Amino acid sequence: GYNWARFNAGYDFYVVSDHAIQVSDSEWDRTKEHADAYNDPGYFATMRAFEWSHPLWGHVNIFNTSSYTTLFTGLFWLPSFYDWIDDHRALAQFNHPGREDWEMDDYKYQRDVADDNFFAIETGNKDNGNNHGEYLPYFQKVLDKGWRVAPTSNQDNHSLSTNTHRTVMIMPELTREDMIDTMKARRIYSSDDPNMKVVFKLGDAWMGE
Repeated sequence: GYNWARFNAGYDFYVVSDHAIQVSDSEWDRTKEHADAYNDPGYFATMRAFEWSHPLWGHVNIFNTSSYTTLFTGLFWLPSFYDWIDDHRALAQFNHPGREDWEMDDYKYQRDVADDNFFAIETGNKDNGNNHGEYLPYFQKVLDKGWRVAPTSNQDNHSLSTNTHRTVMIMPELTREDMIDTMKARRIYSSDDPNMKVVFKLGDAWMGE
């Protein structure tokens, strides 16, 4: 998968994120081994993640943690999940928003718990990009709620396939460490055009900051 992403799809960075309920402890360990093996600082950045999947609350991608969790490990209720994210200093992204009935408790803002952890929301997913309009309205909705998130457009491909959508990260160097810093700073945007490059600054602050 990493070789395909780098040499066939032409990505600069790639994250493998499986559904946590389908991952064993040994598989979770192997995802780190593979991400580390194919990480090539300066040329190709890799990272592992997992997707917390709930049939009612929705799905969230979790980055930059040493462990993973599921709704079956005492985290069936949303407040417990937010507490886990905060306790593990995780970075989190709302995935394909609005698909489940309870949609993260209508995206109620968590000022004192997970505010600093959530950095992104998908405005594009699989073959539905920004222009499709399915997910884009939720970006405005969560901003209105108080969340500080950047828009992303991800493959969610479940196979070695790609489309024109891209999540763009503005990074000083192509390294995993800079990926994490960029997520925290929200220097990220979503594009349906794989070749479009956008730079927006206000004084010394980059977009997202």
